[in-house]
Amino acid sequence: MNTLYAKLSIALLGLFLVIGLCFFMIARVSSNQYYLEVTQRLNSAIAMYVVDQHPLIQNGEVQTEVLQALSEQAMIINPAVEVYLISPEGRLMNHHFDEASIQNHAVDIEPIEAFLDAQAELPIVNTDPRHDSQQKIFSAFPVMDQGQLAGYIYVVLGGTLYDDLMSRVGSDYVMTVLAWAIGLLLLLGLGVGLLLFQRITRRLSALTSQVLAFRQPDSSRSVEVDSSRDELDVLDTAFAQMSQRISHQVRHIQSVDQARRDLVSNISHDLRTPLSSMQGYLDTLLIKPGMAESLKVRYLKISRSHCQRLGKLIGELFELSRLDQHGVEPHFEVFSITELLQDVSHEFQLKASREGIQLTLDLAPRNILVNADIGLIQRVLENLIDNAIRHTPIDGQISLSMISESEQVRLMISDTGKGIQTTDLAHIFERHYQALPAKGVRNGAAGLGLAIVKRILDLHKVPIFVDSREQHGTTFTFYLNQPSSAAA
Repeated sequence: MNTLYAKLSIALLGLFLVIGLCFFMIARVSSNQYYLEVTQRLNSAIAMYVVDQHPLIQNGEVQTEVLQALSEQAMIINPAVEVYLISPEGRLMNHHFDEASIQNHAVDIEPIEAFLDAQAELPIVNTDPRHDSQQKIFSAFPVMDQGQLAGYIYVVLGGTLYDDLMSRVGSDYVMTVLAWAIGLLLLLGLGVGLLLFQRITRRLSALTSQVLAFRQPDSSRSVEVDSSRDELDVLDTAFAQMSQRISHQVRHIQSVDQARRDLVSNISHDLRTPLSSMQGYLDTLLIKPGMAESLKVRYLKISRSHCQRLGKLIGELFELSRLDQHGVEPHFEVFSITELLQDVSHEFQLKASREGIQLTLDLAPRNILVNADIGLIQRVLENLIDNAIRHTPIDGQISLSMISESEQVRLMISDTGKGIQTTDLAHIFERHYQALPAKGVRNGAAGLGLAIVKRILDLHKVPIFVDSREQHGTTFTFYLNQPSSAAA
């Protein structure tokens, strides 16, 4: 049973119990009032009949024997009644009960006057002389003597005998039947309500599960839900998180779209520049066919240089696109990183010398093996060294170093270039980002080399770190697993 269904079930049960109790109390009170009104109306004339039988007061004297005989006759007809003679002020004048059983020797006159009013609304209750705190329905009629009010016959409808009988019998039949009827109706309503709640919460739970699954990047993962929170709380939290995730994705898409526009703009400029230069030199060769042979060779070499730059740029674009489309999967193998560093340094030694840069290699004394994709790691080293050459001024230094640690090999490519500005440091691996070229930087590029490096190392699940200070150079560091800890 889910949490929300349990809470709703408990709440519904409590609500039905309160409603049932209130309904029972209202029905009990209403039934009692109905009984009192009916009984008082049926017996409203009993006091008048007693007075009409014989004079109860003559010349100011109470006819005790007559009153006692009439009281006995009335109680034979209806054992629940008790007959009293009271004064016009409400004081008891005569009765046939034991004096010790009398607890109230006076009754209120106002309820009696209200009862004698033909327009009075029944039931009307008044003092019971034999009960100190109880009030009973009654019948009353004035007793006249020589045309003057001499007192009242006051008949309590439901005296001590009636109370004793009720205490022995207990709850009446009507209340018992009413209680059972209310209980059955409440059980039926509770059952129907629980069934409806079960149907509603089942669909709500399914919706909550779907939202939770959508919230997770991997929908196959199971979602743990706090048992102290019901489905509505979980759904609200999941919806808020999903909304935040969608908002974040929208902002990311907008950022990527803007970066794509910037990339297109930068690439267009980088493509246009060598194309324009080549066209200019080729047009010159066509217009001036008789120029010196040495000048022709120079123009052709410059055009070839621009072709090479253009080819490299286009190649980087295709390579980055292939990496982004998951068209490349690393092929892990064990190889010597020592030998790879030596090969790559030899590859760039001549280029570094032409630029007046010293390229040094600091290797471990023994041969070090790593587990990675040798072709992709070679591409990483080439891009980092090429990037260092372009950003290192004449007479600068570039060093490739390697340190073998417990289960990994730390590789570092350092240069003594201008360094990277703090504002650019966080963006250098973004494939669409291109910082403004620093003074002394040769042959600016579209900023794809480092993006390719980051993507290749991401495929190897290897982070790359950058330590750079302006005017003090930059160091790129990454780690490769040695065979003992690598997972092929």
